Amino acid sequence: MDIDLIKVRLKEIISEERFVHSVNVSRVARELALRYDYNADNAEIAGLLHDCAKDLNYKTLEKMILEYNIQTDEIIQKIPKLLHPLVGAAIAEKEFNIQDPAILKAIKAHSAGAAQMSLLDKIIYLSDKIEPFEE
Repeated sequence: MDIDLIKVRLKEIISEERFVHSVNVSRVARELALRYDYNADNAEIAGLLHDCAKDLNYKTLEKMILEYNIQTDEIIQKIPKLLHPLVGAAIAEKEFNIQDPAILKAIKAHSAGAAQMSLLDKIIYLSDKIEPFEE
């Protein structure tokens, strides 16, 4: 999917503050990807979409977990904040037509990390933590 089109659609579903954060994360992710010889477009897309479900309330997240048949575990069920990466990956796949499993996995792992993180997982995780928030 075209990055500019992702931005247009993303702006429709998240707050302005979250959108600015996502754009900043995507910029940092692109820079890190170039530095570490990874596909910069994929890093930028994952950075843009990593928080696409973050503004959803808990009831909506629960509903989407069921609707998309997303598997959760006891830890995730006890910490509702960890639902948004799972739902975000589903939204990226279903609504933004992202089919690359590496991008979807990076979105899932961006909040709490994961065992056996790929380079893209690490890039998105780190970019989310260090992005320079600009108002």
